[in-house]
Amino acid sequence: MRNFLSNQLVKVISLNGMQVLVRFLTGIVSVRLITFFIGAEGLAMVGNLRNFKTTLQTTATLGLKDGITRYAAEHGVESEKFKKTLATSFGLSSLVSIVLTILLLGGATHVSSYLFSNENYRPVIQVIGSVLPFVAINALVIAVLTGLLQYRKVIVLRIIASVLGLGLLAIGLHLYGIMGGLIAIVITEALLLFFSLSFLRIEYRGIFSAANFDKGLLGSFSRYSIMALVTATAIPTSYILIRKLVESHISLESSGMWEASLRISGIYMIFFTSGLSLYYFPKLSAIQSEKAFFAEVKNYYKIIVPLFLFVALSIFLLKGWIIELVLGEGFLVVSDLLVWQLLADLFKLLYLAFGFQLLAKSLVFKYVFIEVSFGLTLYISGLLLIPVIGLKGAFYANVIANGLALVWMLFFFKKFWMHSEV
Repeated sequence: MRNFLSNQLVKVISLNGMQVLVRFLTGIVSVRLITFFIGAEGLAMVGNLRNFKTTLQTTATLGLKDGITRYAAEHGVESEKFKKTLATSFGLSSLVSIVLTILLLGGATHVSSYLFSNENYRPVIQVIGSVLPFVAINALVIAVLTGLLQYRKVIVLRIIASVLGLGLLAIGLHLYGIMGGLIAIVITEALLLFFSLSFLRIEYRGIFSAANFDKGLLGSFSRYSIMALVTATAIPTSYILIRKLVESHISLESSGMWEASLRISGIYMIFFTSGLSLYYFPKLSAIQSEKAFFAEVKNYYKIIVPLFLFVALSIFLLKGWIIELVLGEGFLVVSDLLVWQLLADLFKLLYLAFGFQLLAKSLVFKYVFIEVSFGLTLYISGLLLIPVIGLKGAFYANVIANGLALVWMLFFFKKFWMHSEV
């Protein structure tokens, strides 16, 4: 069984290699474009926009994409349960998206002031509101494909998204500067819907049929919605608040420096998170026994963690060259702090082995506790450290938040490491 799981993991990692490489390369180029055209200040603004966009997408889908992935993996596309799940989730998501669209269009000026400390970027918020329903539907469609284990289709969609996003970003920045770049980031996922729908080979009429809307599913959906709303507010908001703390106590440019380290992190973490969401989460959703779960976790630690340590060591040794390549000479100050980002990501990778189980099995209390604890720890640590030690405080806060999340996760799953015979 363990050999089978290991072989499956290796197979998916190999299959995932091309899209990871594409996302890696486009990630490098996109960051370089941003720093070249709009500098560190612009990078901080892009970071706030991305976090806000994540909050909106998660809220618009009500967290149902994780539920869809689970039901698709458990029941299959032909089951009546699956059809009702799709119709109910798409109906709810469409309703919430429309409400959010109205709110964003009406409050664009206020949102722009909060995110960018400037009212002039309200067109960006208006565009977000206009395309949000399409972004939400696209997220749900990809969740269906993931749950049905349509790995190749999901991989192709991710490649298209990376290339399309880079192209739009380059055009937007070149023609309209930061405004064009921000709008390009917003519309990419909405345009991806046209590709994802063509990949979903199912009967569409049932999805939009009121007869298939099942109120009985609302109870089971509520668990995912609670987790999603917590995720949508706790972590992205804490990152935005950290940037604002750095901006207010130091400068907007320094806020961009911290965002630069997060972007480098996002580039190398693609090698791990993409495979985990594509394979690990659906696999845990299908696992029913505790013994099988612990066996999968052990394989995770045997394969994923050593690979990360090798990547982290390589990045640390080549950090000066990497930063100059990805960000430019003006960001070399980040090289002295990158080790703290690597340590935070190590803690994150260690606790994600268990974190995906919280989602897969809808362990609401533990999930909410971890998310809220992370967000509060990050913000409070930053609030205490940034005014005293400056930019380093943001990096230390990130390490503390991820380290504490790992401690809590090991406590929740103490049976795994206290009883190795399981």
